[in-house]
Amino acid sequence: MDSIGAHVIERLMAAEVESQPYPHFFIDNVFPEDFYAELMSQLPGEDELIPAKETASGLPMDEEGLSRFGEEKKIFWRGLLDWLLDEPFLISMASKVHPHLEDRFRDRENVTLTSQVTYARSTSGFVLGPHTDMQHRVVTVLFYLAKNDENPEAGTSIYKARGEEFICPGGTHYGFEEFQKLATMTYVPNIAFGFLKSDTSFHGVEPWTSPDFNRDTLQYEIHDSDRSFYYV
Repeated sequence: MDSIGAHVIERLMAAEVESQPYPHFFIDNVFPEDFYAELMSQLPGEDELIPAKETASGLPMDEEGLSRFGEEKKIFWRGLLDWLLDEPFLISMASKVHPHLEDRFRDRENVTLTSQVTYARSTSGFVLGPHTDMQHRVVTVLFYLAKNDENPEAGTSIYKARGEEFICPGGTHYGFEEFQKLATMTYVPNIAFGFLKSDTSFHGVEPWTSPDFNRDTLQYEIHDSDRSFYYV
């Protein structure tokens, strides 16, 4: 799996970080093609996921989550997570966006970053209104696990508030009518979309039309480990 991690880091470092409306990046061919095909063959079954609501289910990709898999699938995912959650990948991600991290943490010392991975599956009727993410989150990367390119509109969209001065520290989801959609990071195979959490990092998912389509993603997150700084 080391060569897979090296490939992903190479693709990450080659991606351009766009600054507007907030720092974000889009990576194509994020995995080697043969690995992506194997990954798609090892996706969780419905009985292995934990329902979150009527249109969504997921799984924390840790040892507890992996315990729901059979042995072959468990070995595959443990191998992927060994490098995805390892320190070198976190360091590579942080170095990619280092100037922005300096801005965020300029008034703090001894900041410790941690990472986690979550699997998510959404079905027809799923909607995620514009929001900026929880306050302790630092970077989010969504790996799209699309079977084909037939539902590009199911990708995550980025938004700008219609009120020029409107910001949100995190947590609240808003109606689409309050925002201007600037772009949709198209939901197609072997793509990753990443962004930095800020008071203006509004993003969401609009409903799609196909009733038989499932949206599968692997979400990698970097967190500020000191949650007490954000929450009383």
